[in-house]
Amino acid sequence: RLGEIAAEGVPNYFGPQRFGNYGSNLRAAMARGRLPRQRRSLALSAARAFLFNAVLGERVAAGCWDRGLSGEVWMPRGSRGIFGPDADPVDTEPRCRNGEIDPTGPLWGRDTLATGDAVRELEQAVVGEWPAFAQFLERAGLRQERRRLRLVPGDLAWSWMDGDLELRFALEPGAFATTVLSELGAVQPPAVTS
Repeated sequence: RLGEIAAEGVPNYFGPQRFGNYGSNLRAAMARGRLPRQRRSLALSAARAFLFNAVLGERVAAGCWDRGLSGEVWMPRGSRGIFGPDADPVDTEPRCRNGEIDPTGPLWGRDTLATGDAVRELEQAVVGEWPAFAQFLERAGLRQERRRLRLVPGDLAWSWMDGDLELRFALEPGAFATTVLSELGAVQPPAVTS
């Protein structure tokens, strides 16, 4: 499984820490009234992450999180830039397979989605199930942005040490180690001894 992760990556979910203890940041996003600046920032970030994870979850369920659909917006590996949705599939499909580019999902905000066709339809349908979060983000004035759907940990290496699996890998900014670890099943942190 580790070899597959190193070669193919994992769904680039936001980790549970983004949502706060017991979902406190998401509850703040749903609260009425004004929030202190720091709390509001955490609530906005959590709402955006929740909607992104919902779209990614839909694509994982459909088996298309790591390949392009009609109307896809792409992000080159090692870049935050995007292109599409009118890119030629003859060009993008092989580039996606060999890891040069990744499909993206929405970081919700106001303005129009960059995607088209099937991708736009899917994203609007999923986000439409959570109108309060979408409206919270739009009213805050955040603009639509994109995040890659696939996370490939860099320099992934592993070894066994006294019966425990030790992993070493690098992540791009904004990626979560818990996302990689969750693909291995239930992970227990090492016991703390005094």
